[in-house]
Amino acid sequence: MLGKIHGWRRHLADRVALDDYKPPPLSGLQLMITPQECAALSCFAERAWSSGAARNGLIIDAGCFVGASTVAFAQGLERSQLSEKARAKRIISYDLFYASQSIIDLWLPDAGLSGGDSFEPIFQHNILPYTHYIDVRSGDIIQASAPSRPIAILFVDVLWSTDSTVHFGRTFYPMLERRRSVLIHQDFVYPYYPWVILSMGMLMNQFSISRNIPHSSLVFNVERSVRPADIDDPRNLSLSRGEAIFDHFINQLDGWGKGALAISKSLFFGSRGELGRARKIVEEVWLKCSDQPLVMQYRPTIEKVLLRAEQEGTPYSAEQIVGKVPK
Repeated sequence: MLGKIHGWRRHLADRVALDDYKPPPLSGLQLMITPQECAALSCFAERAWSSGAARNGLIIDAGCFVGASTVAFAQGLERSQLSEKARAKRIISYDLFYASQSIIDLWLPDAGLSGGDSFEPIFQHNILPYTHYIDVRSGDIIQASAPSRPIAILFVDVLWSTDSTVHFGRTFYPMLERRRSVLIHQDFVYPYYPWVILSMGMLMNQFSISRNIPHSSLVFNVERSVRPADIDDPRNLSLSRGEAIFDHFINQLDGWGKGALAISKSLFFGSRGELGRARKIVEEVWLKCSDQPLVMQYRPTIEKVLLRAEQEGTPYSAEQIVGKVPK
C-alpha cells in the first residue's frame, strides 16, 4: 500500500524516487537492517540535496550498530551532487556500542567479544573508506545533545525505551525542517517498541507517512515544525487514545505489518494491566496471521510473557522483553 506514492510530490520524502535506484554493493557487512532499507538510505543520501533538502542539512544515523546504515549513507553521499568538501562530517553516527550477551549471540558470535565489551572497533573498521564523511558519537542516546545544523535525513534505530524516545524526540525532531527533511523509523513496523508507535501517533499534525520500506522501516514526511513542548510522554496517554493511534497505523499498513503492530497494541494494553484485552488481541493475530512467518516468529515470546502476567495478575512492559527492566 505504501510502497509507491502517486500524485503531486511536495515533501522531500515523496520527491525522492526509490524504485529505480541501483545501490552500490554492501558486501562483507553484517546487516541488522534489510538490503532494501540499506538501498533506501543510500538513495536518500544521494538524491536529497537535489530534491529540496537544506544544503547544510545533516544526516543523522541514530543506531548505527556495526555500520551497515552508515556505509549505505556514505555511499549515497559520495554519489551526491554535493562537493567533496561539503560532504565532510555530513553524517553523524550515534551508538552505545555496548556488546550485550544477546547481541553477541545473535549478531556477533565470531567477533571474539565478551559481554560488556565495545564493538566500536568493528564499526570503525567497516567505515574506514568513508571516515572523512562521518562524525562518530559514542554513548547513550539519552545523553545526546541537539546538532548545531538542520537535519535533512533522520534515521532512527535506537529507541529502546520510552525515556529514550521522549528525550530523542525533544532533542532531534525540532531540527527537522518542514517539507525539506525526512524521518525514517527503522523499528516502527516491529512489535516490541510500542512507545515508538505511540509517540508518532501523538505527532500526527507534524508528521505523515510517506512509505514503508521492507521490512520494518516507515518513512515520514515533515508536515509542520516540531517544538520540544510538542513531545509528550506516551505513558500519559489514555487507553482509548492509545488504541486509536495503533488502529490508525494498522489501517495504513499491509500484510505482516498489520500483525506486527497488532502485537505491539497488545503489549500496550498489557502494560496497563488490561490482560484480557491483550490476550484477545494476540489470539486474533495468531488466527489471522497463521500463514505469515514474520508475524508468527513472535508468538513464543509473547505467549510466555503474557502467560506469566496472567498467572501473576500484574501488568507487564515491552521494556521487559527488550531487557530494559528486570524480567
